[in-house]
Formats: sequence, C-alpha cells, structure tokens
Amino acid sequence: MGYGARPAFSQHGNRVSLWTRNADQVRQMQEARENKRGLPGFSFPETLEVCADLAEVLKDSGLVLIVTSVAGLRSSAELLKQYGAGHLPVLAACKGFEQDTGLLTFQVLKEVLPDNKKIGVLSGPSFAQELAKQLPCAVVLASETKSGLKNSYRSSTRPS
Repeated sequence: MGYGARPAFSQHGNRVSLWTRNADQVRQMQEARENKRGLPGFSFPETLEVCADLAEVLKDSGLVLIVTSVAGLRSSAELLKQYGAGHLPVLAACKGFEQDTGLLTFQVLKEVLPDNKKIGVLSGPSFAQELAKQLPCAVVLASETKSGLKNSYRSSTRPS
C-alpha cells in the first residue's frame, strides 16, 4: 500500500506530510514531486509536502500513518514517542511479523506506545498502484478500539 496511500489522505484538502530519514531522497521527491524510486509515474498532490524534519511533520498532526517495512516499525514508533507524539492516533500500513520478537504490527505499536488507545492497522488486499490511480480496491482498518481511530480515519479521508 505504502506510497500509494498518501494521495488518498491528501486529496480532500488535508495537510499530509511525507517524512523519510534520507535527506537526498527527500530532496529528489521535492524536486520531482513524485517518488521515482518507490512509485514512479505518479505525481504527488499539491497538498502533499515532503519534509526531512520530523518535528515539523508531527507539528499539529491529527493522525500518523506509518508506512515502512515491519523491520522499521519499532524504530518509527519510538521516534513518535521521542518527539512527544506517542499520543496521536497511529495507523501502521505494514504487514508481517517483527523478526526478532515474532510480534504483529499492532503488538509492536502497543509495546512501544502502551498508553495510546488509538492504534490501528491499515491493510489490503490492495496495491500502491491501485491506490495511486484511485482505482476501486479494498482496505481493512483494524483496531482494538472502535470509535477514536475510526473517527480519525474518516476525518482524514473525507472532505472537510
């Protein structure tokens, strides 16, 4: 799902920021207005900003979508905590088990962010190209709590 999910969140006037650790990749995406490495041929919406400053990305955020491999999930969640954003609703758009622990994505998030009650997983079956082309596809939003995360997701993917 990855990079393809970001346009869906940004198409209704929401401020969506894409952060990556790699400053060169950020610069390339800012200049090209697309991710030539991860999803070539699909331009970013005007409302999507690419940024190398995680503090700036998290400022005034209402929802965090972590799109990484499972191997990078724990460190991404730890960064949220480090930057004082561990309380925000968090959706993980990665699948599988953490190699060292055997934990699923939501279990990793709960372990790193134990006080956060708005943790969920966003998963397919879908492909980044389907989402980027805005083709009909199915995604599943799963969470232990129904209301808070559902409301956060709805407000992020619907016109305001």
